[in-house]
Amino acid sequence: MIDFLTITSYNISSSSFDCYQEPLKFAITQLDWNYPTEGDGLPKFQEPGKWDNNSYVQALPINLEGDIVGDDSSDYIVQRRLFLAAITPAIEMTQRNHSRITIQMAGDGTTYFADVQLKTLSVPMVAGYPSVTSVTVGWECNFGYWRNLSTGSAVIL
Repeated sequence: MIDFLTITSYNISSSSFDCYQEPLKFAITQLDWNYPTEGDGLPKFQEPGKWDNNSYVQALPINLEGDIVGDDSSDYIVQRRLFLAAITPAIEMTQRNHSRITIQMAGDGTTYFADVQLKTLSVPMVAGYPSVTSVTVGWECNFGYWRNLSTGSAVIL
């Protein structure tokens, strides 16, 4: 379903992690997002119900689950550090967003992106498995939508 997914850091070193590099070092098991809406409900005065109002898409949550895969424990540590460098906010922030996710879907030649802030991260070190670790990452895109990389226009995927 996904042809490629790259995570590029906005930190000073601009680290990048290609989730579909060869040989495969990161196996995506799930990538999901949704478009939560929010609007202030205005209750009717002295009668049941609320007045109709506009409800707008707020920040776009993007969640990634997968596995960091190394050929051995040394390669695993290298891949883990590359992955964390691409998604972890810099110690000295120069940008409001932490990373840019770039994605292309199978059957769609268009590349899309989302500038995101890291919200949740779990990369546990598992005893007895020195070359594979499950990863869970949660980001939030304040723009609320994916964007077309070439035009910058908002898209719904």
